[in-house]
Amino acid sequence: MCCSSYLFKPVVDKPVLDASPGHVRMACCYMDKSAVYHLFVDYIDPSQHTLHSWKARIDYYTSINLIDWKPVGPAIDKGSYDYNTRQGDPDCYGAGSPDVLCTDSNIYIFYSGRGSLSPEETAVGLALPGQYGYVSSDIMYACAKADDNGAPAGPFMKKGLAVARKNNWETMRIDDPCLLPDNGMVHLYYKGFNDNGDRNNIRLGYACSEINRLDFKKTRNPVFSVPGGLEMPIVFKRGEVFNMFLRHFDKGTGTAWKHYISSDGLGWKLINPRLFDCAGPSPGEGATDMMIVRNFDGSFSNMMLACGLDEGYLKLWLYDAVEIDV
Repeated sequence: MCCSSYLFKPVVDKPVLDASPGHVRMACCYMDKSAVYHLFVDYIDPSQHTLHSWKARIDYYTSINLIDWKPVGPAIDKGSYDYNTRQGDPDCYGAGSPDVLCTDSNIYIFYSGRGSLSPEETAVGLALPGQYGYVSSDIMYACAKADDNGAPAGPFMKKGLAVARKNNWETMRIDDPCLLPDNGMVHLYYKGFNDNGDRNNIRLGYACSEINRLDFKKTRNPVFSVPGGLEMPIVFKRGEVFNMFLRHFDKGTGTAWKHYISSDGLGWKLINPRLFDCAGPSPGEGATDMMIVRNFDGSFSNMMLACGLDEGYLKLWLYDAVEIDV
């Protein structure tokens, strides 16, 4: 297998997406067939007075250069909640952590649907199912028809659950979906856990489906774990080699983000423990989210966006990925 990694260099010395007084956080981005970029990003309304994306919606932007972004509007909003029955949609509390899957016919957004609370209740991040403030999370998806250039031709329509909590190790939440199309199949990676009071419980889950069916079958057990826990898998292929950028809660002797490779997408080997740390002028504060810009076929374009804190607001910076030997 190949043994090269990446060095990320800022393209400009300021954020490329600033939605202050709101915050933008986790995102996905692809380039369509006419070289237009489409960005779908967590938007946190300033009225929430938080950097956390529990109650986020997913907003949509376009660009021709990854630097100047034009807002299109909300792509996916929160679901509905019935106060009479005290029941809501699986995403009644929030919709965030998106990833995108492109086909010639459709553009799909997969995201974390957060529910089980009414919109005005306060989320408690460590609350277990049945406890006060518990927020559920399952992986949902929405679909828009694609035009001839591979851009969304209309609004995204919610299709429901793509992957739900099922196994004992993931009963609390599953989150951070990552989609990789591959020879007529789709690999879906995600983080899952049954108790995040101990971050060692936060591990990598896997499901797969034929791309023309989107009927995902999950493995019973997690496929990967690291000491201290993990999140936000980013998986792509170079040739026949699977590559994964993965955020570690415990940096160890490296950085928060590390680079792994695999021959089958299930067994992973660490090749770069110092891939990336943080964006913005306040490293390590606010968020350390990063996301690759994909080509239409799901491959890595060698451009990357990362979230960082600047003047009290979460914004996105743009980086160029330079290949290096490791």
